[in-house]
Amino acid sequence: MNSDFAAGRELPRSFTTRMAVKIQSFGLSPKKAFEYLAMLLVLGAFIYFDLARGYRDNNCSVDRIIMFSDLPMIFLKYFLLTSWPFGLVAAFDSTWTTKDAGNVFLAAYITANAVWFHHTGCGLCIFAASFRAIPFLIGGMIAHSLGAWRHHSRAG
Repeated sequence: MNSDFAAGRELPRSFTTRMAVKIQSFGLSPKKAFEYLAMLLVLGAFIYFDLARGYRDNNCSVDRIIMFSDLPMIFLKYFLLTSWPFGLVAAFDSTWTTKDAGNVFLAAYITANAVWFHHTGCGLCIFAASFRAIPFLIGGMIAHSLGAWRHHSRAG
C-alpha cells in the first residue's frame, strides 16, 4: 500500500490562505484583489442590465433617434449609475491608481458584453459596443479623478 502523508510543515492550508498566497504571487495585496473583485461584480452587473434594458427597448419600440441635446442626460445617467464605485474606491484607498480603474473597467465591460452576447445570441456591431462604452469611460474617469483629488487635497 502506497500512502503519501504530508510532513508536519507541509500540512494543507485553508482555502483563504491558499488564495492569499496565489493573489500575492500576482503582485496584488488581498485588499486590492477584493476591491478588483467587488468593482468587477458591481460594474459588470450594471453594464449587463443596461445592455439588457437597451435590447428590450430596441425590440419594443420604433426607431429611436438620439439627438445631441439628449447627450447630457445620457451621460448624467451613466455617471450616477456606474461611476460611483470608481470615486468611492479612489477616495478611500490612496493606492488605487488610474491603471487599476482602467483594468477593472475594461474587464467588467468585456465580461458583461460577452455574457450578454452569449445569453441573447444577438450579434452586435463592434462600433455599437464601443459607443456604449464612451459614457461609462468618461463617467469613470471623472469619478476616479474626484475620488483621487481627496488624497491630493489632504497632502497639500
